[in-house]
Formats: sequence, structure tokens, C-alpha cells
Amino acid sequence: MPSTSETELGAEVFEKILNFPFGIPGFPSAHRFILTQTEKERPFAWLRSIDQESTAFAVVEAYRLVPDYSIDISDDELAEIGSPTPQECAILLILRIEVGETVKIYANLRAPVVLNMTRRMARQIILSDADHYSESTLFEFGVKK
Repeated sequence: MPSTSETELGAEVFEKILNFPFGIPGFPSAHRFILTQTEKERPFAWLRSIDQESTAFAVVEAYRLVPDYSIDISDDELAEIGSPTPQECAILLILRIEVGETVKIYANLRAPVVLNMTRRMARQIILSDADHYSESTLFEFGVKK
């Protein structure tokens, strides 16, 4: 699918583009994303690919779901997104949403997206030492469909 041109996006959105130098596992050609969110969707947001318009991920800031969530990231991994300080980082969890009798949201705690908010660079980190986190943790809401 063709990518959206920068002129179609407009200057304001272009300034908000997040660059994934290595893509996202499973989506190697998707390198540029934007975060979108409406008031109604908060605290959830969408990480939308500009390079592959049909690719989007539901996300949430990690601390919103797991207040004590912490990860170890190597200096090499941080260097790939501009060596941000902890204050410049945001950590997002990619979600899988199931709608049935209730809405179930599975947050991928083993593969967070680390954002350098200052340099607008990001990377999904696959954690190898995440023994204390399950592969996918369930959050269930009593919302009827």
C-alpha cells in the first residue's frame, strides 16, 4: 500500500511523527508512525503507521495499567533511539482487544514500545528477562457490547 505523503499530513502532524529505525517486529517496512487519541478513547491511543496505512496498534502508557512496571533496557538499545534520559522516555504497551460478553484487553508486557519523546524516535523492545511478567496480561472491563 502506498505511504501517505508528508504534504498530505500537514506540518503539524509531520512534527509529531515517531520514527522507528528498525520498524516493529512483523512490520519491518513500517518506520513512521503517529499517535492519535480522542477524548473518548483516553487513556488508550492508536499508534498508526504512515508507511502502511492499514497498520495500527491500540496502545496505552504502561504505568496506566501497571503502575510498578519497570524494564531494563541496554545502552545499545537506547542508543538506537538517541540515548534518551528517563525523563525523555515514554513506555507504551501494545494491546489486543477482544469484544464478547465483556471487553477484554490483553497488554503485551514482554514487548513494550520505548519512545524518545524529545527526538521522536521509538523502538519495540523484546524483553528476554521479563520472568516476572506474563507474555500477555489480561485486563477485563465489565462493558457489555
